[in-house]
Amino acid sequence: MRLFIALFFLALAGCAVPVPPARVSAADSIKIDSQSEWAEFADYLRGAIATVEARWFAILDESRVAPHTGTHVVVKFTINADGMVTILKTEGDAGTQGIFACTSALAAGPLGAKWTDAMIAKLSRQQTMTFTFFYE
Repeated sequence: MRLFIALFFLALAGCAVPVPPARVSAADSIKIDSQSEWAEFADYLRGAIATVEARWFAILDESRVAPHTGTHVVVKFTINADGMVTILKTEGDAGTQGIFACTSALAAGPLGAKWTDAMIAKLSRQQTMTFTFFYE
């Protein structure tokens, strides 16, 4: 089963700023939309994605139960300047275990270091994001 995360960012004003879906692995790079406020913080974002991926895979390995192939989970959440996540909304067709694995991977702890002053100046103290997890 192949797993990957697609990322989509929502600006605070509510307008969507899409980021092209990317397979998340050490061999792949994350492409950031040049209009995204996150573009200049791509290294932080890559680290956050790697953290989520590692947690997600560990949760799935420990559970030994995987959602059906071809299913997905969409998680809308906020990330604050401390790197902490608050889940806002989930949807998808991967069932309870699929949703649990995704939300747990996001909310298990900080996704990265505390934001720098430059990040806070550009992003404010909180951003809303949407991650889409695909079970393939």
